[in-house]
Amino acid sequence: MRKMMQDIEVDQARIDAEAAEWLVRQSDDAFTPEDRTAFETWSSSDPRRARTFAAMARTWHEAADLKHLAHLVEAGPSDWVRKALRAMAPSLPTFQSAALAMAVVVVFVFAGLLMSEGHETGVGQTRVLTLSDGSTVVLGASSRLVVKFTERERLISLKSGEALFEVRHNAVRPFVVDAGDTVVRDVGTRFDVNRTGASVRVAVLEGEVEVRELAAPSVRLVRVVQFLRAGDSLEAIRGQAEGQPQPDSVSVRPVEPVAVTAWRDGRLVYDNARLADVIADVNRYYAPGVTLDPASVDLRVTASFRTNEIPAFLNTLDSALPVKIERQGGGHFDVSRR
Repeated sequence: MRKMMQDIEVDQARIDAEAAEWLVRQSDDAFTPEDRTAFETWSSSDPRRARTFAAMARTWHEAADLKHLAHLVEAGPSDWVRKALRAMAPSLPTFQSAALAMAVVVVFVFAGLLMSEGHETGVGQTRVLTLSDGSTVVLGASSRLVVKFTERERLISLKSGEALFEVRHNAVRPFVVDAGDTVVRDVGTRFDVNRTGASVRVAVLEGEVEVRELAAPSVRLVRVVQFLRAGDSLEAIRGQAEGQPQPDSVSVRPVEPVAVTAWRDGRLVYDNARLADVIADVNRYYAPGVTLDPASVDLRVTASFRTNEIPAFLNTLDSALPVKIERQGGGHFDVSRR
């Protein structure tokens, strides 16, 4: 009887491994009609195969909510998988150990999918995200970020746009926002990050953050480390804007908290901001769009206006700056140096 049960366990382990392999193969773009025929032959030859594959596929496609794996994230999957292998390997037949290893691979595939989530908003839209650790993110208009939590780090990649973070502090698993050449590490705080084509702006409302400026992003060499406290803001500018060279610069200055969060209430507030950054923000709220000529990107502007007043703001911009405003068809604006 014991030998029979062991044989059944070995068979199921083999089926688990085969089902996992088919699941991975089906997710590959190179999966051919011949592969489909081979899969159907495999699946129909044993009811256990069909059941096992269906269960794995259901987990793969339906487990989209990161919260469902919060307990695994906290426990650290690599630790318990390693312990399980160490404990089970001596008592398992060779094939069963191999099958278990394949099952472990599937666990990591599932965990990788579930611990990496992308979020984005359209023009004029905002979203409030509650992360599995209890932290919250308010994602601004036309913005995109990717959340990837591991057992050692909570990483947010802000691809574009703006986000306001309220972080639940955890010294063991730091909360890091990657905005290209600028990396913000939470030290227990509430802060805002705005990423446009050539600049990143960071403003701290509560607590403290560590900001790292990378001299060589490809190898992640740190050039500058700044500590910002509540009421501080940082502006990092580098590279090229619209084909015009501009020097790298990092500046820190005070900021009013009400100006930082005004966008949540539909108002954009600027104090001596680069016109390029203002127009980049405007384009995230104004669908017809605004084009800014390269000669005007570094002009500075102080302004406050509601997002539903953008055309009125643009029509008066030439009274404050040496620019020319032209309104094109469909509501599009061209802003050029006068």
